[in-house]
Amino acid sequence: MKLRLLRAYLPLAGTALLGSCVTTYVPTVPSTPLLTKGQVEVNVGLRGIHNAEVGAAWSPLPHVLVTGEVASDISPLETTYTDPQGGANTTYTDSHRQGSLGLGLYQTAPGRSYLALVGGIGWGHTNFFAQDDYEVASPFFPLPVPTRQGVYDARYRRYYGQLYLASPETENGPRLGASLRTVWLDYTHFTYADQPVVVSQTRVLVEPSVFVRFGQGAVRYFTTAGLSVPLTMDHANPYDNRVASRSYLFSGGVIFRPDLLKHRRQQVQL
Repeated sequence: MKLRLLRAYLPLAGTALLGSCVTTYVPTVPSTPLLTKGQVEVNVGLRGIHNAEVGAAWSPLPHVLVTGEVASDISPLETTYTDPQGGANTTYTDSHRQGSLGLGLYQTAPGRSYLALVGGIGWGHTNFFAQDDYEVASPFFPLPVPTRQGVYDARYRRYYGQLYLASPETENGPRLGASLRTVWLDYTHFTYADQPVVVSQTRVLVEPSVFVRFGQGAVRYFTTAGLSVPLTMDHANPYDNRVASRSYLFSGGVIFRPDLLKHRRQQVQL
């Protein structure tokens, strides 16, 4: 009997440790295009090992930026729940999708730092299984057991403003930079175990990060490290820790500059 209970409760304990920080809001790595008039940039990166992000930016006019991005899970997490009373196993698959559009202004000059301000709006949809409110099973078997469980399903809009600064461009050296993004998170749909949950206020988060860009030519590389930290909380809401929580922003990927391919062809012809 104890062996059967142990097999049932161990997955729950693992879920408690691994799933405690999973939230319906999934932050993306701040986009930091370094462009001037007529230039285009496409970047593809991985955030952790489960999420991919693709972004694009264009400068149609001097000092004007247009940006866009999409993000999605590429190796969805699966959670298998075993009923402690001897029921069958049930497997749930997480999902995450979002996209955003932005418009900004930048200031730069040869040999000078690059300064930009971007604002935008995004849309997201998150769905995952979670077990919450863990309590000790009994004084004789002190393993955590959830008091509620179910699938979170949430849709939200996010409004953001972002300021970022990058070092001057050099012939061979990397470009270093820092970004500070503020996000206003507005949930339009939020359910848990198919029951509606009221999220009573707009959440505000700050997302500082630093980045490094290196390489020359049409293909370059980047890496980013940062944080996403909520400033507003609703501790009276038992679902608060699933709405937004502190998370890390680690990413790396490739930057493609198609406008430099044309420039290179012109140089070859000359």
